[in-house]
Amino acid sequence: LFNSARDKVDGLAHHLRRGRAVRECGVLADLHSRTAGVAEPGVGQRDELRERGFADAHVRLDTTRVSNDANRGPVAIELSPGRRATVDRLIIEGNRHIESRTVQRLMRVAPGDVLRRSDLLASQRDLYLSGLFTEVDMEALVTSDSAKIIRIKLREAPLNRMELNAGFTNADFLQLEAIFSRFH
Repeated sequence: LFNSARDKVDGLAHHLRRGRAVRECGVLADLHSRTAGVAEPGVGQRDELRERGFADAHVRLDTTRVSNDANRGPVAIELSPGRRATVDRLIIEGNRHIESRTVQRLMRVAPGDVLRRSDLLASQRDLYLSGLFTEVDMEALVTSDSAKIIRIKLREAPLNRMELNAGFTNADFLQLEAIFSRFH
């Protein structure tokens, strides 16, 4: 219907039907500024709700009254934040040598915390940067409850590494290098 995100903001009268929960959490102070750089309207609002702990937030965009000929008309955005999500438990898979307690210590979320996407991404980054894992995948399992189960799939890095290098040059003649790394 629209040529660009700018058309959505400049050419439309936005009508919001805000539910009580949306007003209480203070989301959407200014819809125009949040929609301006987004390719799909409502994505920024949904992401903002999810960052505030509303993991099951849905945004419905109603463009039924927009005129295709004029490329203008009222748009209704309905926000359904749902209940604030918390972390119920962590399921850790793939750790054979590294204890689950070590993984939990590196996590920025714990059972009982409000579930925020930024905390999950930071935890994933911290686990990977620890050097203990070569692969770290996280997902919040879909549940009908607001208490979410976080599954963490890991692939451990080798705990011991040994490198031996040798070389020969005209200037230095023979060069030897040995490296041993032990991660614990």
